[in-house]
Amino acid sequence: MTRQVAQLLAELSARGVTLEPAGCFLRVSPPSALTPDLLARLRELKGEILSLFLAPSSVHSVVRLAVPTAAERDTLAALATCPGLRRPALAAATHLRRDALDDALSRLCERREITIGADGRCHLVVH
Repeated sequence: MTRQVAQLLAELSARGVTLEPAGCFLRVSPPSALTPDLLARLRELKGEILSLFLAPSSVHSVVRLAVPTAAERDTLAALATCPGLRRPALAAATHLRRDALDDALSRLCERREITIGADGRCHLVVH
């Protein structure tokens, strides 16, 4: 992966943008988060980004490049100091609204940064 692609993916992640391959296209969500500059760079690097999705060993590194949002950083910090917290305790520890916490937890689970057990406890995943 080139430095340009890594920088673009980090910027997109910081804006909460997700990319998903759709044939020879990239599905962008939410498209409203793209500036004209980001859109131009995304078009320029689309081929290289699509190739990352085709290489199973690269997908994990793309995910790991994601820059945590403020809510994700707060959630990770709370879990680092007190592992095994449930959602209500996490909300209190991070002062996040329930929807912001749920969104942060979902993104962190997708990136395999945390796991949520059957008992509802959240745990950091050490890579």
